[in-house]
Amino acid sequence: ALYDRAGLLCLANRGQTNSGGMQFYITDGPAPHLNHGHYGAIFGQCAPLDVVHALASVEVLGDRPRKPPRIKSVRISRR
Repeated sequence: ALYDRAGLLCLANRGQTNSGGMQFYITDGPAPHLNHGHYGAIFGQCAPLDVVHALASVEVLGDRPRKPPRIKSVRISRR
């Protein structure tokens, strides 16, 4: 799979084989720099994209959000 769009749900990887952890990330746009490495595994799609972009635009202090957003509910569906 390619990191070619916003909304991809990915499992973080430390750069070593079989090192996926409990961290995940959601792409907020194409990320072609991730296509040729061991940055993680794409395992889902998040929608609606306006929510993805809202999460990506929260104000940060360093590498942490000033006011962490809360995910109140999640719906999982299979295609």
